[in-house]
Amino acid sequence: YNTYESHILSSTGFTSSYLPAANGSRDLRIGKDRFLWVYCDAVTNFTTINLYDFDYNLINTLTTDHTSFWNVDACKDRYVVIINENSLYYIYEVTDSEINLVQITDQNSYYTMNDYVWWD
Repeated sequence: YNTYESHILSSTGFTSSYLPAANGSRDLRIGKDRFLWVYCDAVTNFTTINLYDFDYNLINTLTTDHTSFWNVDACKDRYVVIINENSLYYIYEVTDSEINLVQITDQNSYYTMNDYVWWD
């Protein structure tokens, strides 16, 4: 019924490519000239972050040791994946060349974490 497979579309229709299969937890964010596919792997259950160009070339990838994610954001060429686990925020900042991890405590406020991710 639902295999959690995601087919890649082109301007002329379906392609023969699929995004990696998820266990149900997945998110897609479209940027200026890239797209970010974040999913919990169907086999390992670990959160995986994949950045692609619009020709479906994998630009950057990271498999984390987390089994869920909380939020995914994109703005132009900036991508952020946020994992909230055990009162810690793991913020993965994704670019073409690197995926940086910043870890901060909750501080009992959503705004503490939200102020860190700033779109200038």
